[in-house]
Amino acid sequence: MEKKTSKRIRLASWSQVREAFRSKELRQAGYSEGAVVMSDTLLDLHGKAHRERRRVENRLFRREIFSYWEHEVLGRTIDITLNPFVEAKQGDLSVIGYRCAMNLTATIAGIDQDPSDAKQTETLYGIVKKFSEGATLLHSKRNKDQVRQEVKEAMDQFAKDFFDPSRETRERLIEESINGTINQDDLPKDVLTTLLVNREHWD
Repeated sequence: MEKKTSKRIRLASWSQVREAFRSKELRQAGYSEGAVVMSDTLLDLHGKAHRERRRVENRLFRREIFSYWEHEVLGRTIDITLNPFVEAKQGDLSVIGYRCAMNLTATIAGIDQDPSDAKQTETLYGIVKKFSEGATLLHSKRNKDQVRQEVKEAMDQFAKDFFDPSRETRERLIEESINGTINQDDLPKDVLTTLLVNREHWD
């Protein structure tokens, strides 16, 4: 277990700040209050655990994968997300942007969802907004325990409606690739699949 310290260090010059940011001991503290949703995420992991997770996930971020996302995912997802607003001939730009980012992030993360399904999209939107509230709990003016409880409920719903089915699908596809039924290149090109294929490095 890594040693923790509460000692405060005062940085008095830009060169000290530069050295601090270069330090492998520097840890982000902004998400500590929001551990209910941020615990064990890449953003919050530190030291060896962070490096190992980043090393595994970096296997996904290759030029050919970026090209696939750009040509096969980006335009299609944005078009589908924009369709309801185009048909309504109106929309809140912040909502449109948030939903585009949400749908793209879900696809890259490996969460199966249909952006054209209005009910499903609305459900995921509510869950993600609650996750955001939990992640920024440090700055919340609401009762923090109440927010944590709401986030836990959102996480349970997310697991049931989105994560568990997505993981089951990928576990099946990975098994098929091991058995030779499908090629490994045919596996989903997303973070969840990458983590499951390389689970021995982090599980």
